[in-house]
Amino acid sequence: MIRELRAGDVSRIDRFLDDMPMKSDARAAFRETLSESGTRLLLENERLIGVVCFARVPFAYAGFEISWLLVRPIGDVVAHVTGLVDAVRVAVAADGPAFLRFVGGAVHRSGLDPSVLEAAGLERRGRVPTFYGPDDDLLVYASSFAPIAALPVEPTSGAALYDAAFGYRDFAAEREFLLACARVHGQRPVARVASWACGAGRHLHAFADVGIEGVGIEDDAELLELGQRLGDAHRGRAGFRFIAAPLDAPLDGPIVDLSFTMLSAVHRLSSEAGMIAHLEAAASILAASGVHVIEATHPSDLDDSKVVAWTELRDRFAIHSRFMLDPKLRAKDGTVPASLDVRCTDVSRGVLVSTLHQQERWLVPDAAAWRRIVEKSGLFEVAAILGDFQLDVSVDQAGAWRTILVLRRSG
Repeated sequence: MIRELRAGDVSRIDRFLDDMPMKSDARAAFRETLSESGTRLLLENERLIGVVCFARVPFAYAGFEISWLLVRPIGDVVAHVTGLVDAVRVAVAADGPAFLRFVGGAVHRSGLDPSVLEAAGLERRGRVPTFYGPDDDLLVYASSFAPIAALPVEPTSGAALYDAAFGYRDFAAEREFLLACARVHGQRPVARVASWACGAGRHLHAFADVGIEGVGIEDDAELLELGQRLGDAHRGRAGFRFIAAPLDAPLDGPIVDLSFTMLSAVHRLSSEAGMIAHLEAAASILAASGVHVIEATHPSDLDDSKVVAWTELRDRFAIHSRFMLDPKLRAKDGTVPASLDVRCTDVSRGVLVSTLHQQERWLVPDAAAWRRIVEKSGLFEVAAILGDFQLDVSVDQAGAWRTILVLRRSG
């Protein structure tokens, strides 16, 4: 259980501090920080397991700081730290987006290994060596987050957890970008779209909201089942349906005016031959002069090991996601390991609810390689290769962070 500080907790905290590796001056500083609104306690069977203290940062817009994060070194320490950090997130993000930081040394985190903070969803942003002592660095961790709409289903299955992990995406804005691609680079109005590797169909919901029919193609049975459930509950102005098929399987129909493959899903095919097969599949249901958009990973992500972490709050749940590309382990065929780890905690109880781990090998072509792949397919022409969800940002422009292929169907 995680709750706020109460007047009767003084003796409980004193007993807790007796077990912490803290000197008297550190204990005094910690006690001065305690407040009912800015303290959360983690208890198990009335025994105090951990304490976190936090406060708003003066002059910072929606900025908050964790000053103390103390946890007994027993049980699942990562889960305990995650629960306390999540409780802070819930407390400070009630009115909108917020930024959370932790700046301190070993004493401020009760001697916990720094990796525990990273596992709890805080991203390491800086380090000042030996600031507190010969083996005690000042470390800076941070996390930005925002409250998001309630989960349609509790994230207890792998499919629901995967869907929740990417719920931060602005699907309405991406819909408008995709329609702009079709308007500028295609030659036909958009009445029906196809979403390849559609997951639970979030992009289809966005198109249905503006009266555009959709077809979702997905080969994961759990995601398809979840997509159907969510689709039955969605009240858009147009309908959509799902087809069970992989990215590289041609279809008999229906014919669409715009299609897209988002969230770097194309890299799962892991070879140029697989990507050509995907273009053949997309062409099988795309009308002539229609547009196919592929959101791919930017090759700059292979310059060094790429780790991206993010946290979302949904109802009483906190969803922690971590994605990593490791070019140091590039194989002879050019593929690199890609991993996604997602953890869901129930903040109200401070317990881990579910986890998801995906491990794949990705091929990440650069712009020249993509042009070669498209040319080999003989089915599309490259209308543009963008570096962002904006039509005026090219892939080789400074600040480009995605590779977005805009392809026009030949014939």
